[in-house]
Amino acid sequence: MTMIGEALRLSRSSKNFNSYVFGSATAYFRRGIPVNVSESGRHYHAGHVKTVMRGNPWSERKDEVLACANRRDTSIKGILSAARREERSSSPIPAKSEGIRCGRRTKAVDLLSAPSISSCANTLVRMTGLHPYKRPAPNDAMTLRHAKNLATHAGGASEVECGPGINALCSKIEELLRVKSEQLLMLRKEFGNVSVGEVTVSQVLGGMRDIIGMNCETSLLDANKGITYRGLSIAEMLEKLPSAAPGNNCPYSEGVIWLLLTGQIPDASETKALSAELARRAYVPMHVYKVIDQLPTDVHPMTQYVVAIAALQSESKFRQVYKEKKYSKETAWRLVLDDSLDLIASNPLIVGYIYRRTFVDHTIKDGEGMTYDPELDYAANLAKLIGIDTPEFRDMMRLYIAVHADHEGGNVSAHSAHLIGSALADPYFCFAGALTGLSGPLHGLANQECLSWVKNMVDQMEGQEINVESVTKFAQETLAKGQVIPGYGHAVLRVEDPRHTAFVKFAHKNFPDDPLVKVLDICLEAIPPVLLATGKVKSPHPNVDCSTGIILSHFGIKEPDMYTVFFGISRAIGILAQLVWARALKMPIERPKSHTLDSLLEMCK
Repeated sequence: MTMIGEALRLSRSSKNFNSYVFGSATAYFRRGIPVNVSESGRHYHAGHVKTVMRGNPWSERKDEVLACANRRDTSIKGILSAARREERSSSPIPAKSEGIRCGRRTKAVDLLSAPSISSCANTLVRMTGLHPYKRPAPNDAMTLRHAKNLATHAGGASEVECGPGINALCSKIEELLRVKSEQLLMLRKEFGNVSVGEVTVSQVLGGMRDIIGMNCETSLLDANKGITYRGLSIAEMLEKLPSAAPGNNCPYSEGVIWLLLTGQIPDASETKALSAELARRAYVPMHVYKVIDQLPTDVHPMTQYVVAIAALQSESKFRQVYKEKKYSKETAWRLVLDDSLDLIASNPLIVGYIYRRTFVDHTIKDGEGMTYDPELDYAANLAKLIGIDTPEFRDMMRLYIAVHADHEGGNVSAHSAHLIGSALADPYFCFAGALTGLSGPLHGLANQECLSWVKNMVDQMEGQEINVESVTKFAQETLAKGQVIPGYGHAVLRVEDPRHTAFVKFAHKNFPDDPLVKVLDICLEAIPPVLLATGKVKSPHPNVDCSTGIILSHFGIKEPDMYTVFFGISRAIGILAQLVWARALKMPIERPKSHTLDSLLEMCK
C-alpha cells in the first residue's frame, strides 16, 4: 500500500485524526525529501519531514533533531484531504510533469498516466526510494514544529545558538554589544544622576514632545539632518549599502537589516548570506492563511495584517522558552533575533497574500501562489508576491523599504513595540501592537491621505490649468475650511525630509513625465509658502508622506488602503532591530509617571 493509501486507511480507523494519523503519516517521509503532489492545479508540500522516535535520550538524538529543525513544516493534512477528494472522484490528474528534488538531483515524474493522488504517491515511492513504515504507536512520530521547539529549547536558554547562515551576523552583534554594554555601565555608574533636560507642563500636556525618555541604538532623528541609521544619513546609507546596480541608490533590504543590527555596512557575501537565511525562514503556517481567509475581503488590509501577525505568534521561540521557565536575560536577545528574522522573512508572504486576496483575486484561499523565491532578494520577492515583478518596481521597493525601515524610538509604532517588549512580550505581539499604532491617520495612514488630497485637487480643477497660482489658491481654501494639507511639516524635522528627497529623485530619474509627478513638483513650489504665511507652522517642508502615495500609484497600486501595509512591512525591520537591542542591553520595563490636572496644578503653585 502506498504512503498516502496507508495514511488514509489509518485515518478511517482512527478517532483522533490530528494527533494520531497526522503523526503516523509524518513518519513515512523518513528522508526529508520535498515532494510536490498536484491536484487540479493545487500544490501540497509533503517534504522536509524527519521522524524522531521516542525512547532515545536527548544526548543521542540531538543532532538528528537539529537537522530536522533546519527544515520547514509539512502539510500532511492537506495531502490527505486531497487524496480523499481524489479517491471519491474518478477525474484524472491533469497531464503535467513535476520536479521531485532528491538530495542534489532533480528527477521528473510523469503524472500523465497517474489516475489518482494515491497512484502518484506510489510513483513517488519508486522514484525517490521512500518506503512506508509499519504502523507506529501513537506519539512515536514527532512533527517538525515540535522537533524545532525541542532542538531550540531542550538544553535551556543557555544553549540557544544562532542558526545556520547568521553566525557572522551574531558575531557582529556580540562585538558591538560588548562596546555598548561598557557604555551603558559607565553612564549608569558615573552619570546616573546627571540631568539631561527639564520637563515643562506644556510637554506633559503636549504628547511628551522632545522629552528624552528612552534609549534607541539603531537610529537618531536630527531636526536639521533628518533620520540617521547608525550615524549614516539617508543619502549616505543609500549610497554605501550593497545594491543590485552600484550607484542606483536602491540598496538591498538585507543590507539595511545588517546595518541596523550590527552598526556596520555589510559586504556582498554577508548580504547574500543574510538573504539566503531569510529565504530559509520564509514560511507561513497554514493556520495563519486560514485565519486571514475568515475575514471578508473588504476588511481593511491593516486589520488583516494585524490579525495575521497575531496568529503567527504561535511560532515564537521566545514565548516557548519563557513558558518553559528557561528564560535568561543573557541570551534573550538571541531569541528575539531568531523570532525577528522569522517574522521579517514571513512578512512578504503575508503582505503579498493580503494584497492579492483583497484587490486582485477574491477567490484565492490557503495562501495560494505565495512561494518565496530563494534566488531573489527580499524586496524583489515582495514585488513578485504582489504581482508587479519588474526591475523598476523591484528598485522602488528596495528604496521604499530602506527609507521607511526606522525612525528612532519615539514615534507611535516604534514606541508601542518598545513599551510592549519591555514587559517581555515576544516580537510577534510587539509588532502587532506597532501595526495598530501605525494605522492611525496621524502616523502611517498619512501617506494615503496625501494622495487623496492631490487627486481631489486635480478632480476639482478639471478643465483648468494646474500651476503654482491655482494650487496656491486651492491650498488657501483648504486651510480656510479648517482642514490640514497632509504631507507637509513634521514633529521634529525643520528641513525637507531626506526620505522625500530620495523618492523625488527616483521619480525624476525613472518617470519624470508621470502626470501626478508633475503635479507634485508644482505642489512642492506652491504649498510651503502658503503654510509659512499662516504663522502657525514651524516646518512647512514636505515629509516622506508627500510623495509616497504618488510613487506607488505610478506602478498601478492605486488602492490607498494598502499603503500603510507597505509602511508596516518596511518599519518591521527597524522596530524588530530595536527590540533585539533592548533585550541585549537588558532594558527594564517602561513605567513613566502620570499626573492628574489637579496634581499638576498643585506642583505649579
